[in-house]
Amino acid sequence: MGAATWFGAATLIGLVGCASPRKDTPPAEQPPPAAWPVLGDLPRLDTSKVVPIPGGEARLFRTEVMLAFRPGVSDEAKRALFASRGLTVLGVTPSGIFFVRFADPGPSFEAFEAFSDSLRAEPTVQNVAPINASPLEEIG
Repeated sequence: MGAATWFGAATLIGLVGCASPRKDTPPAEQPPPAAWPVLGDLPRLDTSKVVPIPGGEARLFRTEVMLAFRPGVSDEAKRALFASRGLTVLGVTPSGIFFVRFADPGPSFEAFEAFSDSLRAEPTVQNVAPINASPLEEIG
């Protein structure tokens, strides 16, 4: 994962605030399972554990990421991944994006990136995106 692949705050708000499912998403992926809390707002994130992106002022939460599964992955397979990787589900958006927490990989961006890349390499995972911890800039 390079620093250029992280989601900006506007994307994050768009993912969480999207109350209606996308029309191009297969029905098998909706709605999110009742076993996981459906988010209507951002989950509570650990603001004490952030990591700066090298060469910039932006910071990322280092113990939480957004995770999307490949289409057709069963709830059982999702639970197995969460258990095997020590992930705690903070919630899932109506569109199926999971917010997960994990053990602190360490204070460096490289440690965070290595853990994120290892999740991304899982065959059931479609994408892993860090969560921007930097404050939003005021416009105008």
